Amino acid sequence: TAGEDHEALERLMVYLEERGVLNRALEGLPSTAQMQTRKAEGQPLTRPEFAVLLAWSKIVLFDDLVASTVPDDAWFAPVLKAYFPSPIDEFSKAMSGHRLRREIIATVVANRTLDFIGPVALLRLRELTGAAPAEAVRALEAARAVLDIAGFRKEVFALDAKVPADLQTELQLEAIHAASEAAAWFIRATSGQSIGDAVKLTHAPLNELKMSLADVQSDFPASRIERESRAFAKRGAPHALAQWTAAMSYFAQGLVVVDVARQAKKKVPETAACFYAIGDALRLDRLRASAREGLANAPYWDRVAGRRLISELVRLQASATEDALKSGGADAWLAARTEERKQLISTLTALGKDHAWSFAKFALSTDAVRQFMGR
Repeated sequence: TAGEDHEALERLMVYLEERGVLNRALEGLPSTAQMQTRKAEGQPLTRPEFAVLLAWSKIVLFDDLVASTVPDDAWFAPVLKAYFPSPIDEFSKAMSGHRLRREIIATVVANRTLDFIGPVALLRLRELTGAAPAEAVRALEAARAVLDIAGFRKEVFALDAKVPADLQTELQLEAIHAASEAAAWFIRATSGQSIGDAVKLTHAPLNELKMSLADVQSDFPASRIERESRAFAKRGAPHALAQWTAAMSYFAQGLVVVDVARQAKKKVPETAACFYAIGDALRLDRLRASAREGLANAPYWDRVAGRRLISELVRLQASATEDALKSGGADAWLAARTEERKQLISTLTALGKDHAWSFAKFALSTDAVRQFMGR
């Protein structure tokens, strides 16, 4: 919401000012000092004010895409074709040679990207990964494909006037969070690849993980999925959609598992079982969940740094999984580290004893995990 994203929206306005496109006074937007006052008084940006930021964000993203190679990716050929009405869309040679081909693709992609995740989520993704806007869009397109975001949103939109609007909003927010997490992985792991190649590399094995998730997950993530699914269903979401929503972030996390399976030349379910067994034994799933909840109201930069640490914990768990698969599996890997694991659990327990997670506690916890892993 605008209230929760107040600091992020200030950051967005600063970014647009630095790009030389936004004049707050001319657009009737609050200054930095006024934003601080409005935060103290609980007055977030209004819809008309946010609409101005969305419009300028689309213009800037369009410029970034045109200046990049993204519109030249073969993945967007259907975007160009869909832009033209029938029967003009049958003349593929003429369309591919259209002098505004790149601008057409950039316009459509910029609009659909920001209509889906919004400018704040895109800003967060860029701050999390350090990626350029065009690279973030490329990764988001791959994430949309492997997570079937189009199919998910179609089901959510089909609930118009059937369920409360705030439920639809929450379902969409879960999809945005999952897509952002998946996009962050694509940025790190598939840089330089075309969107089609990145999707081809991950789509089928990720679907295999989705089908086996219920059989290989440890108790903690499984119980969270079940609890969240029941909560969405109780509010009116269809059962299948509620389950899809609750599991989507784990599907996004599954890209890490798929990558480890490919590199280790192991089956995806076997790799996933090892990944979750290590996460459960070291309480990493609990640590990440506690951090997300505990840092939700932390200062802006604490949340940015916290998200990076959460991503690092997933990568550490994946690295441990790769080592375990080479040494006989999760049980053998953990057995060889019994005393070190006890010390790690003791440290994490002490840091989380009062259930009041601060950034400092989370940073110390992550450092303890690093030391345990020998990283």
